[in-house]
Amino acid sequence: MLIAAAASTLAHLADHQLVYAVAELGPTMEWLAGVASLPADGLVLTAALGVVTMWTWYAVRTPDAAERTRAALVFRRTLFVAVAVMLAEALEELASLILSRQRPSVFLATGEDAIHRFGFRIGGKWGSFPSGHVARAFAAASALWMVSGRWRGGLFLLALAVAVARVVSLSHFGSDVVAGAFLGLAAASLTAAGWTFIVSLRHGDRDVR
Repeated sequence: MLIAAAASTLAHLADHQLVYAVAELGPTMEWLAGVASLPADGLVLTAALGVVTMWTWYAVRTPDAAERTRAALVFRRTLFVAVAVMLAEALEELASLILSRQRPSVFLATGEDAIHRFGFRIGGKWGSFPSGHVARAFAAASALWMVSGRWRGGLFLLALAVAVARVVSLSHFGSDVVAGAFLGLAAASLTAAGWTFIVSLRHGDRDVR
């Protein structure tokens, strides 16, 4: 218990010092960071996945057998990524209900880093912990890497960039984005495990790709 309390205190101190440092960057950098985190916005990801799904829906109707096969593969991969992202979103919402924390912008204005356990407060100023953008970014990056086997470095660099942007935009504390990253990785891993189990029952094939 003492170790956990000490770790929590150190994490809070680190969070606060990081927020003070980021606040010195100014509103322009804060705005740019907000724009940089847009690729992990729920609506943007949903729109992107929707466009790919619509393309595959039309592509599978082509008379070209090779094109139909490729479209079916893209559809399965898109569905896998979508499930991972939705699971990350669900885990983030659950975590927010269990542990509600005010955003860094509120902390800077009031000097209060309020946290309510089982406070059941979602969104607005209470939406700091954990970072939904980062959870979605890491879930998508992990899932894309699992189904493609490529672009590992680039995918996780993009996810890391979103994490940094969420801190710089004063939307989250450092520990919030770390928690979001772990949730995203967990969501992708759980999706892969569930997907593998279901596919193995149907076809005896354990490859999610």
